[in-house]
Amino acid sequence: MKRRAIARSLPHPYSTAQDRSRFFQHRQAVCSFTLLVDTFSQAVIVVIEQLALSIVCLAGVYFIVLGALALARPEIAKRFLLGFAGSARAHYSELLVRIVVGGSLVLSSPLMLFSSAFTVFGWVLVGTSAAILLVPWQSHHRFAARSVPPALRFISVIGLGSLALGVFTLGALAFGSQTA
Repeated sequence: MKRRAIARSLPHPYSTAQDRSRFFQHRQAVCSFTLLVDTFSQAVIVVIEQLALSIVCLAGVYFIVLGALALARPEIAKRFLLGFAGSARAHYSELLVRIVVGGSLVLSSPLMLFSSAFTVFGWVLVGTSAAILLVPWQSHHRFAARSVPPALRFISVIGLGSLALGVFTLGALAFGSQTA
C-alpha cells in the first residue's frame, strides 16, 4: 500500500511539455547515433569486401607471374619455390599470406563465378595453414626440403598449372562481378 501511495505522489517523468521535448530530443539523438554507427559499419564492410576482392585479384596475378616465370626462367622459379619454409620468418610469412588469401577467397566467392569451388578452396587454404601453424617450422622445412626438389622436375607443368589457375581466378572474378 505504501509503495502505491508513493508512486502516485511522484510526478510522471514526462509530465510537462519541456520534459516530453527533452525525451524526444534524446530519442532522436540516440536514433541519429544508431544511424551513424550503422552507416559506419556498412562502410567498413564495403572496404573489407573491396580489400578481399583486391587480394584475390593480386593472388590471380601472382599465379600468372609465377607461371610465366616457371616457363620462361625455370631456374629463378625453382630458387623461389625452394625458399619457402627456409626460415621461421619465411614459414610464418607464407602461412599469413595463405590465411589472408584463403579468407579473401571465402569473402569474395559469392561475387565470383564458381563460387562454391572458390569457397572450398579458400577454406582449404585457411584450414591447412592453421594445421601447419601447429607444426614447428623446422618440420615444415624438412618436409619442403624432401618434397619440393622432386616436384621441381615438373617445373613446366607447375608453370602451366599456375598460369591456368591465375587466369581462371581472374576470369571468375571479372565475369562473376558482372553477373552479381
